[in-house]
Amino acid sequence: MKFGEYIRICRERYGLTQSALVDLLYGFHNIFSGLDMVTLSRWERNVTAPNIERQRYFIEAMQKFEPRIFPAFDAIDMAAVEAAIFERGIQRTIGKHKRFILNFPSQIIEEDALQVESLHLWEKPEPVLKIAHTFIHKVTQNQTDIPMERFRTWITHPSSLFLVASYHRQFFGMLVSLRLKPEIFEKLMHFEMEEKEIETAHFANADEEGCAYPLSMLAYTEQCATLLALRYYRYLMKREPTTSFVGSRPKLKEGGELAKTLGLSLFRVTPDKSERTFRANINDVLLNRYVLTLIFKESNQV
Repeated sequence: MKFGEYIRICRERYGLTQSALVDLLYGFHNIFSGLDMVTLSRWERNVTAPNIERQRYFIEAMQKFEPRIFPAFDAIDMAAVEAAIFERGIQRTIGKHKRFILNFPSQIIEEDALQVESLHLWEKPEPVLKIAHTFIHKVTQNQTDIPMERFRTWITHPSSLFLVASYHRQFFGMLVSLRLKPEIFEKLMHFEMEEKEIETAHFANADEEGCAYPLSMLAYTEQCATLLALRYYRYLMKREPTTSFVGSRPKLKEGGELAKTLGLSLFRVTPDKSERTFRANINDVLLNRYVLTLIFKESNQV
């Protein structure tokens, strides 16, 4: 979908003329100063497109009509988005994070052979669990001391997400995220408890308020990382009504850089600067530049 198509869908769904939409946007934020019906018409016809910042403010303006981060969400076919990304070549917009995104020679990758699915659909999940557990220990230089049995109970909890990337059915990457009760999430963000203290009673069910806590990511190529991230955003979009914050507590500096790429901001630092937490509300995470770039295929931006 191009952003102009999304503009037209929202305008028609909420009963707005082009003139009324121009007036609404003009009054919503000064970033639309000077907007006229000619420009809006060019946007809707995909002759030009609003820049990323204007896209975000347009979406926020539409939130007054529908209490979702992405109003008219049902019009965004995420499966079609993924198919389009494959068709034009998977964008490598996640950046280079060498500890988490490895340097497998991407030029030999057949992108249509890359797949992402939940661990419970994986043919032999136990080896993947062991890879994940070992990776978390190694990449954090054994700072993350989580027993395998506890890790397994986390991952098998119904509200947890474990995405596995494969290439010709061989393990090629993963993304692990927990869904925690808000009070537990806050304790982790404020260094009032350690990750290894998380128990199943601390998990939020799918139908109650919760916070997303991405724990680890590993990808063999940037294309693989992009696909994992897109699927994670798709997951967050579905759970947006009951998800308030997304946050992580990376042990390494590069983990913090990856957190920022995924839309999180530095939140707290311990007095000795040995640990940091990153977080953002769900609105900021889903409306960050990276998500909008992935979802909407653009023409010339203005």
